[in-house]
Amino acid sequence: SNNHRGNHAIRSIFAKNVGIQLEEEHQHHQTHAVTKSSFGTRRHRLPPQPMKLTIQLLGRRAFGERRFFSTYSSAQYKKMRKTRKELVKMNKIQTIGEASKTAVKYLHEFNSRNYSSFWSRVSRLATERWTKHNVANRELTGSQRNILTHQLNIIFFNTKRAITKFGPRDLAQTAHGLAKIVKMVNVRVSQGRRLDRMQQVFRYIIIGRQSSREEEEEDDIFQSIANVSLGILPEFEARYLSNLAYANAIASSVPTFDDGSTLFDHIAEKSIPLLTEFQPQELASLVWSFGKAGASNAGLFEKVADHIVSLDNIGEFKPLELSNILSAYAKANQTNSILFQKVADHIVSLDNLHTFRPEDLSNTVHAFATTDEAHPRLFKTVSNRIITLGNLKSFKPHQLSHVLWAFSKAGESNPKLHVRIADHIYLFCKLELFEPSDLSAILLAFGKVEGSHRTRLFQKIADHMVEIGGFDSFEPHEISDVLEAYATADVIHPRLFARLHAHVNAHVESTSLSEDARRNLVWAYEKAEKAEQA
Repeated sequence: SNNHRGNHAIRSIFAKNVGIQLEEEHQHHQTHAVTKSSFGTRRHRLPPQPMKLTIQLLGRRAFGERRFFSTYSSAQYKKMRKTRKELVKMNKIQTIGEASKTAVKYLHEFNSRNYSSFWSRVSRLATERWTKHNVANRELTGSQRNILTHQLNIIFFNTKRAITKFGPRDLAQTAHGLAKIVKMVNVRVSQGRRLDRMQQVFRYIIIGRQSSREEEEEDDIFQSIANVSLGILPEFEARYLSNLAYANAIASSVPTFDDGSTLFDHIAEKSIPLLTEFQPQELASLVWSFGKAGASNAGLFEKVADHIVSLDNIGEFKPLELSNILSAYAKANQTNSILFQKVADHIVSLDNLHTFRPEDLSNTVHAFATTDEAHPRLFKTVSNRIITLGNLKSFKPHQLSHVLWAFSKAGESNPKLHVRIADHIYLFCKLELFEPSDLSAILLAFGKVEGSHRTRLFQKIADHMVEIGGFDSFEPHEISDVLEAYATADVIHPRLFARLHAHVNAHVESTSLSEDARRNLVWAYEKAEKAEQA
């Protein structure tokens, strides 16, 4: 309609429901024509002309950023609205194939928000647990894999090309989505587990086509994101700084610039003045990322500790956030006794530890033991919580070993705790799920603890190690720790000692062992020899 009432109605509807502003072009459309002939002057109506509109997006709801469009006809605008509806549905798509197909179809309409939303959705679909609802994301036929590889290749290439126009939010979100995929693939590869066809596609596209190129290809995309981020880092809010650091940490990427500085150095410099703007989860994620990436920054850790200590109440921090903060300081070799004491006092003052998961409990005591921060009441509180649990099936193998190692390292003995964990491992645990470092830590922790529970646990672990045959997965110091633990406990297992003896002679250089490890190794074999003679 070209009448005033129609224009006003359209403007009101769009302004209210879509969040855009329509400005009618101020053109004087010729509505009548005058013709002259021999019969006189005649005036008649012309057919109505289609209205042209100038559209300005007021927010980021429609296409993700403020943009101005030149004149659109109503037909063009309807097509644009249809495209937007399809892109908005991205968060509701349930399969990676459907998401890729939709993205390729509307790729010419993509902007930074669309790219970041796509990778965020795909990473969520790729990393969710295997259920009957997401089986389509795992099981692909050969033709489906080829089609998906082609589609993702196009999207990934265009993402890398469009990154230069991304803002802080989209850079952080895109990096986070890609990093989750990289982490998923790398974890499975490091564990020697088979990749399904979907994961093979991601490895081919994002990480690299050949193992020799994996690191180069992986770093390329995160380095590109880092290069763009560096130029607009002053525009980053606290949450985007935290997300960007976390993404690079879980992807094991530390982008470096020409001057030798790293992305983490610049994130630390930008974050320090904004510490009061970080939410507890964002602050915990930030320092955890620095610890995970090995990018220790003494200035940042000192300021974060001062900020947390200055808070009147740290009750807003969840157990996971507190344990992550402590673990970050331990991994980064940063100590702050005031911070650790404040966190410990807070945990001890709680009525119960029902909200603490096994991961939170193990990481907390492990961080205190690693940094040599003493707090007997904290260890007693944690041990009481573990003892009163109905069962320990929720604890993963490395969490059990961390708890035992921490109590041993801190000199905190609790016989009931040791009996409870020893019985659980002996009766319910599959030892093939334990890493060599877990087994050596458990044996060392029980080496000085007496009881029948220790003897049968040591016997089970020794039988398991004999059955696996090779010890190539064991580090030299771990073999030394195993032998030391058995010698200390006076539990001699001839077949195990013989197997380890052959392995050490064939594969372990004495220079790879520390002086203490060499001394413990010789002492363990001397003790075993005396026991055998007796």
